[in-house]
This record gives sequence, structure tokens and C-alpha cells, in this order.
Amino acid sequence: MARKEMESLDKELVAEVARAKKALQELQEAKRAVRLIYEGACARLGVPGDMKIQSVDFPDIEKLA
Repeated sequence: MARKEMESLDKELVAEVARAKKALQELQEAKRAVRLIYEGACARLGVPGDMKIQSVDFPDIEKLA
């Protein structure tokens, strides 16, 4: 019984990590799109872009499962 519960929890963890990775990827893509719009607007206006954009990476997310 405990083994089945552990297997079920492992499957749930894998599913949640996959969901989180997808959400993080979507947020990163949205961030890139906004950055491109911002940089394009700055270039069009002839002003320097002063926004500091921090890159966020989650290389250890696989280890959490």
C-alpha cells in the first residue's frame, strides 16, 4: 500500500514539475516579448534603454522531483 502511494506521489510530482516548467517557459517568453517591444520603442524614439533586465534560470528544477 505504501509503495503504491509513493508511486502515485512520484507521478504527481513529475506532473507538477512539468506544469511548473511550462508556466516558467511561458513567462520567460512573455518577458522576452516585452523586452523586444521596449527596446524597439527606445530605438524608434532614439533614447537609450535604461531598463535592467535580469535573466532568471532554473537549471535545478529537475532535481526537485
